[in-house]
Amino acid sequence: MTTFAKTSGNGKNLSVRPALLLVSALLYSHGTAQASEIIDLTEFSLEALGDVVITSVSKKKEKKSSAAAAIYVLTGDEIRAHGVRSLPDALRLIPGLTVAKSGASDWAISARGFNSFLADKMEVVMDGRSLYTPLLSGVFWDAQSTFIDDIERIEVIRGPGASVWGANAVNGVINIVTRSSKDTSGTVVNTGVGTETKSHLSARHGGKLGEKGFYRAYVQSSDYDETKSLSGGGANDDWDYKQAGFRTDFQLDNSADLTVQGDLYDSNTSSNDSTGEISGFNLLGNWNKTLSNGSNLSTRVVYDHIERLMPGQFDEDRDQYEIELVHNFQWGTQHDIVWGAAYRLSEDVLKTIPGGGISFDPESESLQTLSAFIQDQYSLTDTLELTFGTKVEENDFTGTEVQPTIRLAWSPDPLHTWWGALSRAVRTPNRLDRDSAIFGFRGSDEFDSEVAISAETGFRFPLNKSTTGDIAVFYTEYSELRAIARNGQSFRAENLGEGESWGIEASTLWVPNHRANILFAYRYLSVDLDFPASSTSGQLNTDPDHQAFVRGSYKVNDKLLLSSMLRYVDKLVDPDSRGAGATPSNSTVPAYKELNMGVIYQYSPTIEWSLHAENLLHSSHREFGNDVAIERSAYTQIKWRF
Repeated sequence: MTTFAKTSGNGKNLSVRPALLLVSALLYSHGTAQASEIIDLTEFSLEALGDVVITSVSKKKEKKSSAAAAIYVLTGDEIRAHGVRSLPDALRLIPGLTVAKSGASDWAISARGFNSFLADKMEVVMDGRSLYTPLLSGVFWDAQSTFIDDIERIEVIRGPGASVWGANAVNGVINIVTRSSKDTSGTVVNTGVGTETKSHLSARHGGKLGEKGFYRAYVQSSDYDETKSLSGGGANDDWDYKQAGFRTDFQLDNSADLTVQGDLYDSNTSSNDSTGEISGFNLLGNWNKTLSNGSNLSTRVVYDHIERLMPGQFDEDRDQYEIELVHNFQWGTQHDIVWGAAYRLSEDVLKTIPGGGISFDPESESLQTLSAFIQDQYSLTDTLELTFGTKVEENDFTGTEVQPTIRLAWSPDPLHTWWGALSRAVRTPNRLDRDSAIFGFRGSDEFDSEVAISAETGFRFPLNKSTTGDIAVFYTEYSELRAIARNGQSFRAENLGEGESWGIEASTLWVPNHRANILFAYRYLSVDLDFPASSTSGQLNTDPDHQAFVRGSYKVNDKLLLSSMLRYVDKLVDPDSRGAGATPSNSTVPAYKELNMGVIYQYSPTIEWSLHAENLLHSSHREFGNDVAIERSAYTQIKWRF
């Protein structure tokens, strides 16, 4: 499906769509093989950016332009224009995020520090379903996927979001939102081959379900080649992934709707002479109703089952259940209040593999979390809003955690917004911290939550009629950080560390005409951690001080679209090699620059061909502190819709 055409006759969300189209300067058709109409983007102005609606900051709909947070919205049009084939690749397109590929199926993704394969300070959700695991307080990215064409947007908050999203939303929130099945009628088939993505095949079909419902179902399969070992051979980490899923949406009446969706997946990754396996399925139900007084009530129920076999380590079997209720209402003329409550249960069995290096005691555990939050957006004047609120959580490891925030936003007009925020967030313990034994390391039942106090400020503004800017500055103090401390002849996790981070994030969007757009993004980050001399950091923190990219797209004509992205990532230095007189370890990764380029050609209203090449400046380069190099690659795809 072309990323720059729209099926005629679709008038949904016309007040919002122009902003999304302006950001990407593209237009995507989500229908069947009907006649297409190219929309002239010159009819839209930068003022339309104020119409972009988000839900990540306060779990209610609000305009991105006036949100009191460092937020970026990546649209589905941008994702498809740049030939994205995985969620981590999509996150590379977002200003301020650190994304490092460390294997065919492994990524390290975070914001504002503490990045690692075990990154534990980012909350990631898809359609309201948390992708976080209590095993390590992070995300296994090799188990997270969807039909890429169905992504409507990805909202990313850089900075704490714990007052509504809860523990572990310390340095940011990634909120992935897929499109309603009402907007995905017809059939789409994608097939492609490449040097690293050896093969990919996916198909999705959607249509009406009775008088008030719509549905879609999809299947996809991908086969990825192994990455390159620094010793010169293959890293023996080739990966294949299969997934299927569905979504149904029902308009129950004029004031209520119901969504039911689910996914089923299976993944296999080579590891030396064995194979790592992960499989699972999830189901989600979401009911929304507008009440007679104009308030909104929603209830979400989630079930998630995961099975993971890590060769030479352990075998995980996990069931997670969650129910959440959220209510949003107006109180008088100045207060917009949202509150909610949730219950989460995670039951696991973690079996040690004979000869493996990891064990858990107890082997089986049931962890419960009960939470409630309230937030009030108080309109002091027509242009000045004060938001204050908190989330209170009760968990089985540390008891009660309180995570408040206060935000202030001043928007004299739709394109100018100054904002500031002060927040407290925690990273609660996980099974690795408390219950694991890894060679000489032992978890500790005394390990407590890590704490972050963060202050932020930012400004969104137009530079001229075709250019907008976005700047954010932040400072965070950390306490009770995890350290690996000596305990007799072994080591254990203790809350001995502290530190601080500060930085600046800036981006500029230039839309010179209706055919082209260019986004420039830069981030500087300074992280200074302090641990007792008798311990190591235990943070696995490898973040570049500087990173920047420039990306854009150019619509040559109604059939041809070009895209490119040039990125720079500063060197990575192992945290235990920093400091006066220290010598960088072998895990220090040199700085690198890389270039991606792509072309999409709309051969006919039903057939699209694309070619995307990645990492063109080097035959291979390192992105993380392990024995893996990421190679230059190319991928070509044909897409049919009918």
